Amino acid sequence: MSMTPSLVIYTTPPEILNSDRYRAFSDDVFQSIPCSSRKWPDLIVETLYPLIGCFYDAEGAPYVLPEIDDLFKDPRIFSYYKKRLPRWRNIDRGHAIDLTLRQLRPDAYENWPRITPVLAEGFSGCFPISQASSDIPAFSKSLH
Repeated sequence: MSMTPSLVIYTTPPEILNSDRYRAFSDDVFQSIPCSSRKWPDLIVETLYPLIGCFYDAEGAPYVLPEIDDLFKDPRIFSYYKKRLPRWRNIDRGHAIDLTLRQLRPDAYENWPRITPVLAEGFSGCFPISQASSDIPAFSKSLH
């Protein structure tokens, strides 16, 4: 029995995720989260794992979140992130942090229209759907 997700959360397109303006904005949000470097992997897991199955990429295809322990083998990397979020060479790391920030601080992302094509029920970059997952509209259409 396949279930239709009641919530769709798009990943931020890599070209936006790595833009200087978006990184500076996300860095401010990241710095505002009161979490120690060693606790960030746990915070990501606690925030995103209950939402597994709701993630889609910019083209509307299901996005499978990699194992957080594999992405962040050494939690000390978050000490580096506390100085400034990097340009993401490992885009899955960027998505994991970005998705977490967007769930923890949807209020901060409300006014970022390029990643919030539809705002409903207070979620930023998320919306309830009733269509089958194959009918999910492509996020990239909202970027034009």
